[in-house]
Amino acid sequence: MRKLRFIAASLLAMLLVPAMAGNGKKDEKVLYEGYVYKMNVPKVSFDEKTLKTSVEWPSTECAWLGGNKIITANKMDIVKDYSVFTGEGQKSLREGVEAMMSGKSQLTAMFWRLTAEKKQTVLHCYFMMPADEVKNMWLGGADTYIVDRETGIHYKPRKSSNDVLKTHFTLQAPKGSLVDISITFPPLPESVKKISIYGIPNWYLRGDEVTKLKRTKETEPAYDPVPQFKIPRMVAPAKNYDINNHDSWARLTDVHTIKPVPEKKEKLYGLWRTQEATYLAIPRNHNWCREYYGVDETCFLIDNSGRQYKIKSVQGFTLNQITWVEETAGDWWAQVLVFEPLPLDVNTIHYIVPDSKPFKAWGANWKGTQVTDLDVEELRDNQKYFEYFERVVVE
Repeated sequence: MRKLRFIAASLLAMLLVPAMAGNGKKDEKVLYEGYVYKMNVPKVSFDEKTLKTSVEWPSTECAWLGGNKIITANKMDIVKDYSVFTGEGQKSLREGVEAMMSGKSQLTAMFWRLTAEKKQTVLHCYFMMPADEVKNMWLGGADTYIVDRETGIHYKPRKSSNDVLKTHFTLQAPKGSLVDISITFPPLPESVKKISIYGIPNWYLRGDEVTKLKRTKETEPAYDPVPQFKIPRMVAPAKNYDINNHDSWARLTDVHTIKPVPEKKEKLYGLWRTQEATYLAIPRNHNWCREYYGVDETCFLIDNSGRQYKIKSVQGFTLNQITWVEETAGDWWAQVLVFEPLPLDVNTIHYIVPDSKPFKAWGANWKGTQVTDLDVEELRDNQKYFEYFERVVVE
């Protein structure tokens, strides 16, 4: 009923694969897991004397600073055991190396993660070598900081791998190897919840995005219990259903009413992650005593690796049919969509509603929507907004 073609150009084309980096060290705590960026490899040169390949990195934006250092493989940390990464991150890296070494792909990978280690904060910038030598690399300089988004406090770098801050350098390591170029910062207090990272242009860390750090309590359960919502009551079932005949639509009432959604609260969805399913609660506001709603089976969730999670049902509603909801004007209520279960390594999801089939009705809208970058833990924290609230009418 709905078309998926618009997704490819907008979301999947810029899809980022999450690097689910595990704790490679016993004293290491991952504060944030970054993303694998697939980058085009510049023209590769081959030296017949050394039998080595080389490229000149094109994305460096700090040529005016000058300076150049030769960094050799025995001075750089190279990730040899990919088992420290899990899920799609590990799979993407392995496939990327195989494709690069076989000549099937001209893409390399760059990603990062932030960790707390030995009373310091470490930003790991990973780079998959597209050749044996990469010239004109740049890590960071005078504009490199971690900034607390709530207090504005700046955290300045203390050191970097092989002292490559504030200078261009030539990176040498075997083609296909994963190099870890790290920057050490002061420790971030537990009170720091959201940050922006500035001055790492080649890894797209320019302060544009707000990063929410992992401050999850160890006692927090991985899964939620199955949520208990009030299921809407059927007033009248659909009769010879015709999408263009509103008199044939089913009628529901007694929905799961909630308190009004807080103002300026964007993307206020609630999520319950269970082993059997994913429950996504969407707040609806009733402007009239009777309004219509419809959810198609083509709706889905998608994570940053491209894995899709199909919709299974909508509590109280029939998929692929428009339904009347009869309540009191001014009500807020929760519409609950049930999707396939999310793996525990999924931290961010996107809710995709493709275009639907046009139909005849007052105010009809069949345009699709994309609600992107939904943080799973924030959605779980939003569960409190979807507690049942009985309507109160004062006469």
